[in-house]
Amino acid sequence: MVKVVVIQRASDTLSLKDGDTFQVFGHSATWNHQCVRRETALRQYIRWRNEGDSVLDDALQELFPDGLIPGADLFQRLESCISSKGEKLDTSATTRFWEVIHKCPPDNIRATEKQIELAQSFFIDHSAQIMQALLYYSLAGGFASPRIVRTLNKVSYLVPHRNTKQTPSQTSKDRIFRRLLETFQFVLEVMRCVVPIPEQQGSAYLLPGGDGWKAIVRVRMLHGVARARATQYDNPNDIPINQEDMNGTLASFSTVPLWALRQLGLSPSPEEAEAYLALWCHVGFYLGVSPASLSEHFTNVTAADQFLASATIHLFLDDEELEDKSFVPPTMSMLEAVAYQPPLHSSVEFNCAITRFLLGAELATHLGVPRTSWWMTIRLRAILLLQAYPVGFSKFYGQILRPGWLEKRRYVYAVGMAMMLRRRLGMRQTKYRPEGETEQAVWEDESVSPDYTTGHLLVKRWRQTLAEMVGVSIASVILIGLCCWKILSYIA
Repeated sequence: MVKVVVIQRASDTLSLKDGDTFQVFGHSATWNHQCVRRETALRQYIRWRNEGDSVLDDALQELFPDGLIPGADLFQRLESCISSKGEKLDTSATTRFWEVIHKCPPDNIRATEKQIELAQSFFIDHSAQIMQALLYYSLAGGFASPRIVRTLNKVSYLVPHRNTKQTPSQTSKDRIFRRLLETFQFVLEVMRCVVPIPEQQGSAYLLPGGDGWKAIVRVRMLHGVARARATQYDNPNDIPINQEDMNGTLASFSTVPLWALRQLGLSPSPEEAEAYLALWCHVGFYLGVSPASLSEHFTNVTAADQFLASATIHLFLDDEELEDKSFVPPTMSMLEAVAYQPPLHSSVEFNCAITRFLLGAELATHLGVPRTSWWMTIRLRAILLLQAYPVGFSKFYGQILRPGWLEKRRYVYAVGMAMMLRRRLGMRQTKYRPEGETEQAVWEDESVSPDYTTGHLLVKRWRQTLAEMVGVSIASVILIGLCCWKILSYIA
């Protein structure tokens, strides 16, 4: 019988040897050289915490010598600065950053054309499950680590400036929800779920000049602004939004959805998992994650799983952090902020139930997520089963029998998510501007007009795909029933 070592503190990893099975918050894994031991973590994380994104930070100082402008379009400012130089590019910080973001990732990091297309299709096919994993697992759970919360506090992202046990105000909830929507817009832009559908496809969409690449660079520059602001108002021991934060965030967007799908009984194929991870590894390169870290932890699924499992130990069970009794996880604030919001209008209890299901009882309890009633548990399982049916139907009917139906479904999901998000953002498509008092013209620059033609086409195709799925399902049940009746009649 295999002995399982239950990890209670980060220091428990000191006794682990290669091949040992360990368990952290209900998740079991095998310890090997790809995991991070506490003594190694201390050295590595000290290095990571003192390494940010210097090439970007220097460029921002040059772009905004008189201080950051609230509401500025960072990418447009960068493009204007480079355009003003013409063909006579110099050795300035802005030019260096422009050259860095125009480099192609190394071969072991760069996602292939096939991988990008497969990953984007995989995301659309499992979009309901992946978006729930990102919200209830990655953000509500993973972003509640004491170390990450301190960073979020400094940059005022998703959580208040300081921990508090008071009930969040409606203004605070609205602000958290808007930030979550902007995060989801970034995910949709990476996955090419945008309106209008861009002409670039595959790698061209995520390489320099592509719309997906521009979204990644905008978010990277916003991180730089947040880092500058946190450093300005505080003198932290570690650099805010450092390599530790960026590696952990990348894992939460790449590896966590794969974990959640396995937990939901929708395990991806090896090719799908590798493609999905490869796409996010590619994205991480342009987000400023160290290429050395990407090569070591994100170039294959096994390494990514081991990294996330061991990183969880140091993020949530650090010996020093456990002694801090004043820490209040922001998990419940996030779950309350997204409650009763369209399109699901889910209650706080439902949000707690799905969070406990995805995180596991141990980690959810650690983060202060309460237990729910048995009736809510049954309701949750029924909803998850209902959500999983179209995925299973697509794999058999869409991929094998009628690819045309699958392509129509992917169009409905991709365009539908993009249009719904724009509506929830107030008919806006954010350009990831720094927060602050901004002029009305800034918001008008982000406004988008309703596309009624695409909306009518979307509704039409949604009805067609739904009707075909229901019709084929009913016909299949009737056919199977008739076959069983014939067989039983023959036997009788």
